[in-house]
Amino acid sequence: MSQEQAQVVYEEGWEVYLYEDTEGIVFVTFYTGADEVSRELFPHSTRVVIGIKSPTEDGIPTPEEGATLDAMEDNLLELLQKSDEVPCVFLARVTHGGQRELIFQVKEQELFATQVAIWRSANAHYQIDTKESEGWEFFEEQVWPSEEEWLMIHSRQVISTLIEHGADPQNEHELDFVFYGGVAGLAKVREQLTKRGYQESESEKAPDKLVMQKSLPLELSVLFEELRESRHLADEVGVRLDGWGAAVSDEAALTLEELEA
Repeated sequence: MSQEQAQVVYEEGWEVYLYEDTEGIVFVTFYTGADEVSRELFPHSTRVVIGIKSPTEDGIPTPEEGATLDAMEDNLLELLQKSDEVPCVFLARVTHGGQRELIFQVKEQELFATQVAIWRSANAHYQIDTKESEGWEFFEEQVWPSEEEWLMIHSRQVISTLIEHGADPQNEHELDFVFYGGVAGLAKVREQLTKRGYQESESEKAPDKLVMQKSLPLELSVLFEELRESRHLADEVGVRLDGWGAAVSDEAALTLEELEA
């Protein structure tokens, strides 16, 4: 497949996260490989904005309307896939404030707009607008996850995999938090985390490595707060929080570091 015919939709490598802004909750589904997509081949941003007819209090569609919007999205992507003359890539779906936005990077906006107009005419019962801009700024600033959002995404993946390996999310598990850095910085981490109820692992000692343990349930909100505080602490003292993990049996264990590899 040439760059000119790069696929519109990548079937694998999608993730979901949410955050809250001044207008409420923002739900984001995005392609995790977007950082590898050519900026030169797709220099223009186009957002297809669909007004949700009956949004919930959170600004998202009801399940019934969600199915309709999903079908509309599938129809647009199928139309774009069939056209060899509209190089573009679908990168994200953002739902917030009574709107659903489909985020594309395109090579030529006029050709893309022509196809969207055909699709829009078949969905005239919905209010549909397009917003165009140059470059990748919107995607990188409004869609691509921040460092903390990546931390939450990866942590959710670890929790899901631990549960698949037999961990009971209702029970507390002894979790390992791994830090790397200089002796002085690690000593400060040890001191502060001990005050927060952590204990140092005696089995994984090294001059540049510190493993601190704490029993916690596999609840993302609880775990994320611990991770966020630990990462801030690591940044303050000049060491690196490398990841976290837990053993659910003698044979099964998973860490955030291994998941990212």
